[in-house]
Amino acid sequence: MSYIHCNYVSRSEIVKTKGGAIKVKRFRPTTETFDPDFIKVERVLHEDFKNGKVYVIKWKKLPYELSTEEKSEDAVKCENFEEELKKYRERKKIRTMRYPLEWRPPRELQIKFDESPEFKNGNKLRAYQLEGLNWLLNRCLFSKFDYVGPILVVAPLSTIVHWEREFLAWTNLRVLIYHGSISGRNTIAAYEFFFKKQIIQNIRLFDVLITTYEMIMSGFDHLSQFNWAVGIFDEAHRLKNSTSRATNTLRNYNFGHKVLLSGTPLQNNIKELWSLLNFINPNEFSDSITFLNEHKLENSADVEKLQALLRPLMLRRMKEDVEKTIPMKEETIIEVELTMIQKRYYRAILEKNLDFLTKGCKDAAPNLLNAMMELRKCCIHPYLIKGAEEKIIGDFIKRKKRENVESPVVENEDLCDLENQESLNSQKIVLNTNIITNLDEYYKILIQSSGKLVLLDKLLNKLYGKHKVLIFSQMTRCLDLLSDYLSYKKYKFERIDGGVRGDHRQAAIDRFSDKDSDGFVFLLCTRAGGVGINLTAADTVIIFDSDWNPQNDLQAQARCHRIGQKNEVKIYRLVTRNTYEREMFDKAGMKLGLDRAVLQK
Repeated sequence: MSYIHCNYVSRSEIVKTKGGAIKVKRFRPTTETFDPDFIKVERVLHEDFKNGKVYVIKWKKLPYELSTEEKSEDAVKCENFEEELKKYRERKKIRTMRYPLEWRPPRELQIKFDESPEFKNGNKLRAYQLEGLNWLLNRCLFSKFDYVGPILVVAPLSTIVHWEREFLAWTNLRVLIYHGSISGRNTIAAYEFFFKKQIIQNIRLFDVLITTYEMIMSGFDHLSQFNWAVGIFDEAHRLKNSTSRATNTLRNYNFGHKVLLSGTPLQNNIKELWSLLNFINPNEFSDSITFLNEHKLENSADVEKLQALLRPLMLRRMKEDVEKTIPMKEETIIEVELTMIQKRYYRAILEKNLDFLTKGCKDAAPNLLNAMMELRKCCIHPYLIKGAEEKIIGDFIKRKKRENVESPVVENEDLCDLENQESLNSQKIVLNTNIITNLDEYYKILIQSSGKLVLLDKLLNKLYGKHKVLIFSQMTRCLDLLSDYLSYKKYKFERIDGGVRGDHRQAAIDRFSDKDSDGFVFLLCTRAGGVGINLTAADTVIIFDSDWNPQNDLQAQARCHRIGQKNEVKIYRLVTRNTYEREMFDKAGMKLGLDRAVLQK
């Protein structure tokens, strides 16, 4: 049953019903707040005339598995139903193609547009986009006059809605997003893949299918049945590992052409570049050992040889080459000192002092098998180390007892505030309320335990009201701590990490980018939120902890330093002085030299 059949009911009305008082008492508001968009039609999936008019409807911001059958008299009352029904009937028209899938123009034919063709809504290409179109036409040998589909677009989850928007804005192609649970994907396959009850079977309902790298694997049975005319792979450096599951799965798909899009095709070593070339053309680049032996990059001649190989295969531009009006960006590396608490934990990890690390903790100890990771956690915030938060708070309690500081009376509202913060619930910390009496005291410990958080507290205070800020971290647990801190400071913020659903990601981006929004900070996990999305509403980036791969941090910076940015962009990178984190940052910086030597010429 859909939400259109639900009604708002007051508490008093429920209490009057049989057993209503008990139901109200047992009710816990654990589900999401009702969104008015849940009763708006996103797509009509099916129209049935057998038993009166019945429609299968997908609702806005709800997954496909929650699509429902609605009678005509109910459906017509829904907002934008008539518009979506018209679109559905347009999609159901069988389109004929002038050329079979195997058709290709002759290789000697040079296709070139001297000026931009006119697209839907009068859209026209910029000069650099026209150059890219001509380059693609002659590399992929498309027809200038017709389209032979289908097209598969594989992109990060955060960007699939952007891809859909652009296809709909520029073309009349039928676009389908394939994503969701098993049940939802089965619904898509049942209603959105093929025309039903046609004499000729397996006639597609879509021209372009957009999905993610994860769905390429989990939805293999659905997607591998198509012979794809073109595969477009956004953020294609995801395929840099030739033995990864995603790369191996894609080798079992059929593509007429493959187009790889990446700002960072060369990240760590030449073998990653070979992996991308092997994916494009496995016959020509079949053996990695031979490729690596031929391109050792020991001198300038080796570099020039590799550049000559890549030249016909790669079109590369920098932002400043295609858009002269993009404001400058300035990066400042801020070296942060460890606090005394961090120094004690840092030394204990180096010395593998388990007595110190487990003292005062209940069944909790860090895993010292990966000491480097524990050192990184310590540099970010000691609370990231297993058991440290409990110990640090316990030490604070003991210190207060020794100082004979009498605690004030605990106010009920303070405890309620603490209990109601969702992000704190996950920490499951039992505070000694005889000692830590309010939120101010708790957050004072949180902030002063980390040199980076002390600095961030001062920095955000200066930026508040004047700038919008993106904060990137590698660790979702760090984002949890920052979420708690921002909630305490009453800074309005959004968040994207690997656990945030696609529609929620886009909603967060839209809220933050709204000109009238008072959103101040956007928390992002570098890997999940550092690719593909557009956040030019922000003009300040804080790299809370650096990635071992420097290209990921550059991708993160590019979320706001990109075409469309109107202000100068300030980058603040926090690096802990004289620690493993600083050593890691210096080594990571050396990797950028490989990219600049091979590609940026």
